[in-house]
Amino acid sequence: MTLPSVDGLTEKQLTYAREVAHGVPPAAAAAKAGYADPARSAWILTRHPAVQSAIYEAVRARLAAEIGPYSIQLMYDLARADPKGPFKGAGSRLRLEAAKALADRAGFIAPRGRESGQPLGEKRLDELSSDELREAIGRLEQELGNRAKTITLAPNTPGDDTKVIDLLDT
Repeated sequence: MTLPSVDGLTEKQLTYAREVAHGVPPAAAAAKAGYADPARSAWILTRHPAVQSAIYEAVRARLAAEIGPYSIQLMYDLARADPKGPFKGAGSRLRLEAAKALADRAGFIAPRGRESGQPLGEKRLDELSSDELREAIGRLEQELGNRAKTITLAPNTPGDDTKVIDLLDT
């Protein structure tokens, strides 16, 4: 697996990032990359922002390319598994939860279902086109207008304090 292009990193740093992304402990990854003092180099490299970014991107790429499709296949196999087959018992539940977590981390997010109280066939706001949104706004404004109540002001009655106070008069 190749790392995404990362500007400014040396070949040793890229090798280190690739090895760490594949689960090699930092000191061993530094040794594989050819550093003279692997423990000290690993300590420095794990704090280097560009190396951290390269590790992050390599892990994401690996999850998306390798783990994501595997976890989707595993969920499919578990869903269709014979209850007496190899996936029976608590182990299958654990494997299913692990597969879902891996799929999530690889970016394979399950679509959201209908929200409670949402009528069947009605779209969520994030699914509406701009024309559908304008139409919905118009309907809601019309509904608010129909709910409005007329307010009339009562005329001033004697005894109301209607004097204007002039603050400039002393």
